[in-house]
Amino acid sequence: MTMKNSILMVYAVIVILSACSQQTMSFEGISEHWHVNVTVVQNGGQIENDIVMTYVGEKHEPITKIMYEFEGPMSQIGGEPQVNEEGIVHVEHTLNSKVFSEDMIVTIKWNGQEESFPLVKK
Repeated sequence: MTMKNSILMVYAVIVILSACSQQTMSFEGISEHWHVNVTVVQNGGQIENDIVMTYVGEKHEPITKIMYEFEGPMSQIGGEPQVNEEGIVHVEHTLNSKVFSEDMIVTIKWNGQEESFPLVKK
């Protein structure tokens, strides 16, 4: 094997190993009416965010849709998903950049109400 081939082989192994490395972080936030869990999986250049928001307040009137926003020092993400019959919202995002950090605040709006609370790294 020539020196050039050896260098290419080492480079290929480094690229493969770095692409295979996976890092997982979890965050949680709890308010009077909501419990939020976020799992962030960084796999190479892709970042997958799995968000579960569960309504834990009193079940007086049905919640069919919410507005949510996660806001941090350098990023924000949000949406208006449907809520299932059990009061659970499950959202998945695949991004090319990191959104979640230890300084995130989540705001949820539903049925004329609004709550904001911090996410804490587990």
